[in-house]
Amino acid sequence: MSCLSEIAYLNVSRTEFTKRGVRVIGQYYCLYEGGKYKLSDINERIVPYSQITAFETQLGEFETKSIQEVVSQRTAELMFATLQMEGLSNFDIDPNDWEVLIEVAE
Repeated sequence: MSCLSEIAYLNVSRTEFTKRGVRVIGQYYCLYEGGKYKLSDINERIVPYSQITAFETQLGEFETKSIQEVVSQRTAELMFATLQMEGLSNFDIDPNDWEVLIEVAE
């Protein structure tokens, strides 16, 4: 199976709030002629609330007042920051080349 392009996508399927922090669950995938091909799961790790609090001081205002969109926006920002911290370990893609595309499920 080969991907149609060198673009890897990151799908966040679930966000869990635990006593210790936030866990994001999902997978990396690429597109092929038959649809999506799963490359791997996101490395599951809990991001401690202390790290999230420090991270939030660098973020801007919310772009909306919709709770669903606010959660999606912050999840995308958190994942983007995580990708930057992980560096080239994500399929050898430079963190500067990742693009954030937020799609809110209806």
